[in-house]
Amino acid sequence: MRWDVQSKELRVPALGSFGSKLEVRSEVDFLSHTLRNVVLEPDTELQGLTFKDGIIENSILRNVTAVDLNLGDVVVETVSINDFTASNNVGAFVTVAEDGKLDASSTMKSNERQLLIDDDVIMSKSLQVEADLQVSGEAYLEGSLAVAGSVLGGGPYVDISDRRYKRNIQHLNSSGVLDDLLQLKGVSYELDTEQMTYTYLSGSKASAKTERQVGFIAQDVEVLFPELVYNDKDYDFLGLHYSRFVPLLVEGLKQLTQRCVSSKS
Repeated sequence: MRWDVQSKELRVPALGSFGSKLEVRSEVDFLSHTLRNVVLEPDTELQGLTFKDGIIENSILRNVTAVDLNLGDVVVETVSINDFTASNNVGAFVTVAEDGKLDASSTMKSNERQLLIDDDVIMSKSLQVEADLQVSGEAYLEGSLAVAGSVLGGGPYVDISDRRYKRNIQHLNSSGVLDDLLQLKGVSYELDTEQMTYTYLSGSKASAKTERQVGFIAQDVEVLFPELVYNDKDYDFLGLHYSRFVPLLVEGLKQLTQRCVSSKS
């Protein structure tokens, strides 16, 4: 350490080990030095700090505010943040809170190669899962859900059917419904996913299955009940809303009952 008379600067070529506390009250530039066992006291403020080609080891950060922090080619081997060491935060994902601070997510954790989500899941686009998906709470999908296999549920499939949310209500013509239902032809078939242009189903594992299924041909149903046909113009395929056949079957049953009563009278 020496004092430069011309520049009036105290120059320190290198820093060694100090047995007592070293206090520096002027600006200090550290270039190409290794900092070890550095402890930053609470409420330490670092402004305009730049790290270049540095190594930070065994450093403890507590309540540190960094303004305009620039890290260039810095190797950090171990970072310990005290707020994340609580037992209930083990395996938690680090998220950015509204105030810009890092926070440990209490509802999304990773445990033994599993992703645990205890809160609502909102998807704005497609969801593709190659393995099991387990959600302990409700999951909201803002878009379509494509499944290349069976759908199993412990409860009923529910459509919104509240009168308050329906308009232009028209009652079905029981007579016409029965005549149209009698024109439908049920078929059995094998699903050939290799010919599909739908990305999520073509070439999937389901293509290797040869299980026979029963149903209708969408083009045949479209002539009689176009409301029951789903038309995906993007991927060029038709589908059916099979659950919507129930009202038609009820109205057809009404007409069939009336015909039976009329024939007996």
